[in-house]
Amino acid sequence: MKKNIKHLVLALLFSGAACAAEKPSVDCSNVAASIESEVKARPSDVLTIVEKAIKLHPSCSCEIVKMAIRSIEADPKKVADIVEVASIASPENMGLIEKCAVAVAPDALKAVQEALAKLDPKPATDESGHPLDFPTNGQAVNVGPAAGQNPGSAYVPWIFPYQPPVVIANPATNNDRPD
Repeated sequence: MKKNIKHLVLALLFSGAACAAEKPSVDCSNVAASIESEVKARPSDVLTIVEKAIKLHPSCSCEIVKMAIRSIEADPKKVADIVEVASIASPENMGLIEKCAVAVAPDALKAVQEALAKLDPKPATDESGHPLDFPTNGQAVNVGPAAGQNPGSAYVPWIFPYQPPVVIANPATNNDRPD
């Protein structure tokens, strides 16, 4: 009985520590409402407000960007600036930020794409896009047998280093009995 109580207390202690270690969830609608009031009060500081808010609440980046764009009724250039600042503040949410901004201001699609192209340019040398294509830095890479060599005659000495013994069996016939 004492062991059961000891294990129960131990389990309760560990479960309480795990629950206390979790971050409290943030209500993104409250964050968006506070962003709206701040942006309406100071529309010229919208970029700094968005940057600070996303650094504090990266999980609410979509709502923050959408509310900032709606609050100032941003033109495509301003939408691109907001997306750029938000993407720098939270690079892991860059795709989400782009989609949310375009959902609110679809006319700013081209400006948003140009702003994100500056932040995350695609490599111009990657033609195939295949994950197994290894970088060669412009040098030729020879893989496989040398030129003029038969690829089927490869000898791997460590697999079969010795010849198996030759076994000569005597024939088993019925005519070897002295009847």
